[in-house]
Amino acid sequence: MSLSKFFHNPKYIEKAAEYDFIKGQEFFGNLAHGYLSEHKDYYSLIESNLKYFGLPCDNDAVENSVKHIGYHYHEKFLSFIKEPEFYPEFHKRIIKSDDVIDEILQNQKEKQATVILATHFGAMALIAGVLNSCKMDISSIYRFPSEEFKNLMISKGLNIIKTLGYGRTKLFEVDKQPMMMIGSVLGEGETFFSVLDEHTPFSVDVNFLGKTITGGAGIDQIINFMGKDEIKLYFTIMVRVENNYKLDLHRIDLNRNNYIQEMFNIYEKYVLEHYEQWFFLQEVHENMPEHS
Repeated sequence: MSLSKFFHNPKYIEKAAEYDFIKGQEFFGNLAHGYLSEHKDYYSLIESNLKYFGLPCDNDAVENSVKHIGYHYHEKFLSFIKEPEFYPEFHKRIIKSDDVIDEILQNQKEKQATVILATHFGAMALIAGVLNSCKMDISSIYRFPSEEFKNLMISKGLNIIKTLGYGRTKLFEVDKQPMMMIGSVLGEGETFFSVLDEHTPFSVDVNFLGKTITGGAGIDQIINFMGKDEIKLYFTIMVRVENNYKLDLHRIDLNRNNYIQEMFNIYEKYVLEHYEQWFFLQEVHENMPEHS
């Protein structure tokens, strides 16, 4: 059973609902330890990838990375675990780049096509919800593990929007002509939210931690097709900090020669400071050219 399938288990979600946020996070961290202790290949892969990228790779470093993988799944399932009344105070206390958020909200009012790119790092699973809590409407691509999970996720999301008056997230399935869907969203002057480091047939080579990996997920092709003057681009990272979160949003200048590499340069700084929050540690090899 894969790591993802292991965590997509209703009994874990039901159990986490019995705890407060911190205890629920710890519960998922322990689940990750339990899974990886029985699947040494995952554990060894994290260790070898840390070493390959020149990051700390002793036992404590690997254990810390495993714990944060569990935190990722807790955050991913938070909308199933918590009822709507949990979110206003939770989102309010998150440290945010308010000036950039205000700028993106103005883009939305003016029907300015906007792209926000995240990575498989830190609390990336919470970013869409934080943006929605700021009354921001976004569209995104999602890979649903099952039809049941898809229906439950949509139902929970609609309940939060209806109850709290949040902005909405329009979800597209990853296997249904995503490039055409992205173009359609941006053509309507809307905001598209996606990940920068997902490997796709449209990815390009970038330098990251002194190694060559693939990234960009084809967003540069869409921007070039639509025209750089027609789109505003932002790069976002959400870091776990002392029982809270910090959401950073960076404006990206599309007139720079290699804005894809620029975003990976920013990404690299966060990984060097918080390597344990780099969720892609167990599968980053898929983004290396020799595996493409």
